Amino acid sequence: MPPKSRGHDESLPERPRSARPAARSVQAAHDEIGEAARAGRPSQQTNHLITRQTRETGGRPTGPPTRPQRGDDAEVRRSIELENEAAVTLADHGYQVQQNPTRSEVAAARQATGDIGNPRSKPDYLIEGRVFDCYSPTKPDKNVRGIHSQVIEKVVILRQTQRAVVNLADWAGDLAALRKQFSDWPIAGLKELKVITRNGDVIQIDLPSGTD
Repeated sequence: MPPKSRGHDESLPERPRSARPAARSVQAAHDEIGEAARAGRPSQQTNHLITRQTRETGGRPTGPPTRPQRGDDAEVRRSIELENEAAVTLADHGYQVQQNPTRSEVAAARQATGDIGNPRSKPDYLIEGRVFDCYSPTKPDKNVRGIHSQVIEKVVILRQTQRAVVNLADWAGDLAALRKQFSDWPIAGLKELKVITRNGDVIQIDLPSGTD
């Protein structure tokens, strides 16, 4: 699902706390501001930084799951499995989850919620009507800086989303260290981060104020 990055474990350089992505052009900046300003329909969610479940537990995601492509290696296939499993876990916890929404559905969700992003991107989910993308480390010893870098890629570089889900089903690292990484190194534009732990819990990662 280009231009997405799946299964890549190479860490990007860590950005200083004050760093922000360079403006692509004056027109692009104006386009982003205009898109956010046109967000006229209020969200059903009461907190724009925390998406809460509105359904009964035991639900199932809607929309087509992601399918591996011919030639995908084992790591990419596992990443896709984890993406699909994350959708199932979130729905089971009572979140309304739609997998692989169309571009028009993504555009409508962004207009309704005030989120912005690349209109050509293909995020993984709509969760309670908000655009999310998933990253799933496939290596148990993936360091927290590497996980953080992958979220930077989705939010800042590819501009796929302002909200992310990280599925840690295969990860054996320290959750406290992961929390600290996102706290100490804010990502400009990241509004929300949910984590699925190895035992299937869904937790909210507190982000520093001002990153959205």
